[in-house]
Amino acid sequence: MIRLRTGRVTNFTFFNVEILICISRQCLNLLIKIEQTTFPPRFNSLSTRLYEEMENHQKWTENRSIRCEQDHLGHVNQRLKLLQEKLDMSEKKMEEKLLKLSSKLENFINRQKQEADLNKVKHIENKLSKKMNQLEKHIWGELEKMQNEYQSGEQIPLIK
Repeated sequence: MIRLRTGRVTNFTFFNVEILICISRQCLNLLIKIEQTTFPPRFNSLSTRLYEEMENHQKWTENRSIRCEQDHLGHVNQRLKLLQEKLDMSEKKMEEKLLKLSSKLENFINRQKQEADLNKVKHIENKLSKKMNQLEKHIWGELEKMQNEYQSGEQIPLIK
């Protein structure tokens, strides 16, 4: 926002300032052409004052243009800084989520290994149980056979 000499407040953009600079230059060029023509001395002093006023206005406009550019760059830098901060926060959140997922995956893999080991142990246990049952049946069968032979009065050959 800029307050003009007339008291009116206006919003200058970079484009508006560039137009003002161009207009100021054109006015100065016009004054130089006017000065080159011969005028009475009172017009020369008026022309000189007008020329000085235009020069001052041009300098003011150029300074305002520089300030507008600097303000614009400041805003751009603020936005870039804000974007960088948001990007950093997003990266940090993503890293945290990846760590959680990695931990969950590791836990899942460990559970799968434990289940596989447990299944192997159960399988071996079942095999041993079958073998033990067969052996027990065989032993009971032999004992029953020996008991039957004993009761029938047969002689059991002794092994020497």
